Amino acid sequence: MKLPQITIILLLIIYVKILTGEIAVAQLQIAPTAIYMDERNTTERIVIMNTSQEPVEVDIELLFGYPSTDELGNVYFKQPAADNDQPSAVEWIRIYPRFFVLAPGARQTVRFAARPPEDLPNGEYWARPAIVAQHPSVFSTQTDHSITTQLNLRNRTIIALNYRNGAIRTGIVVEDLLAELVEGEITITVQLQRLGNAAYLGHYEVFVADSYGNTLKTEKKEIAVYNNQMRAFRFNAYGLNPGQYNVELNIFTSERRTDGIIQAPASTATTSFTIP
Repeated sequence: MKLPQITIILLLIIYVKILTGEIAVAQLQIAPTAIYMDERNTTERIVIMNTSQEPVEVDIELLFGYPSTDELGNVYFKQPAADNDQPSAVEWIRIYPRFFVLAPGARQTVRFAARPPEDLPNGEYWARPAIVAQHPSVFSTQTDHSITTQLNLRNRTIIALNYRNGAIRTGIVVEDLLAELVEGEITITVQLQRLGNAAYLGHYEVFVADSYGNTLKTEKKEIAVYNNQMRAFRFNAYGLNPGQYNVELNIFTSERRTDGIIQAPASTATTSFTIP
């Protein structure tokens, strides 16, 4: 189907401006990207720096949500209603300032203050600061009908804020580790049960080894378990010969004491699968 001439002109202008760098999503550096607060430390701060060549409008909103998984074990950002059944800190976290303009190369300190209710039960409460940056670009073109179009490009970065009240503990239980070959892909699934009253923040290692103990596939990454979930790990099976293979999953917390991680015992599970 032939596009109308006016549409072609608009698409061409956007394409050319992207190639020449005239349209660019605002670039910000944000540090740190995780905030941990408690009843002794009710204020925290982050620093936001504009690394682009244009002024940037920054707007900060507070969301409730946490990483979860879908029915296939894929991670996504879940945003349930922040009602009384959810450990939400959104209603009592204050942000100063919430809106500002950053010149090129400039930086801004943003402060977070927790004002929790006095009868807040022990546990961990979550909020997600969403830093929205934009600088509008305006362009126009003349045809039989005069048109001016403004394009607002927005870049949203979501960081973590965890408020801990009273006695806090966490842990992880690994159950039902399964591995199978599906259409040339090794699919490993596991049920993760979170213990305690706080999110489990740690690392995982997955190893796929042959019957002689040689590691053939491996993956090591951070993991955040806020609710009970099924998690999936996938590897390309290309090059693997017929035979039996062993899988080992280790989940553990960091030994560092300054990164906001709550210490918990490690958990390990093993299984095997066969390539016919």
